Amino acid sequence: SGAAWVVSAALAVSCVRTGLGAMASEGREDLEPMLRQRPKANQAKWMCKLCSQTRNTADKDTCMTCGRPRGHVPEKYQQRLQEIRKWNDGADPDYDEEFRWSDSWGLIVGLLMLAGIIALLTWAYYEDQQDLMGGDKEEL
Repeated sequence: SGAAWVVSAALAVSCVRTGLGAMASEGREDLEPMLRQRPKANQAKWMCKLCSQTRNTADKDTCMTCGRPRGHVPEKYQQRLQEIRKWNDGADPDYDEEFRWSDSWGLIVGLLMLAGIIALLTWAYYEDQQDLMGGDKEEL
């Protein structure tokens, strides 16, 4: 009875996956052959030249991923790849622009501000330490 429940649950799941939910109540004996209709592992396969899907079986005329017909040669895709590669090849990694101080004004201003903040905090700490050491002489 436990094994029968597992088989009936497996059939119900397969009916839902295949869209045969209404047929599940009619007769489960008819559904068993449908469960066994899986693609064979040794079936010939072909690769899509656009999306590189390799699980397309020989009996299908279109790619299971992109839907292109079998034997489709993506000419426009190849042309676009060549354009992109041509643009990227133009950027020489050894080419170095001349350094100009005007290109780094933001860095310089930021470092000056950081130095000012550090100086202000240091001065405030020093004044606080003097107040603690001097006692209450300067209080009103």
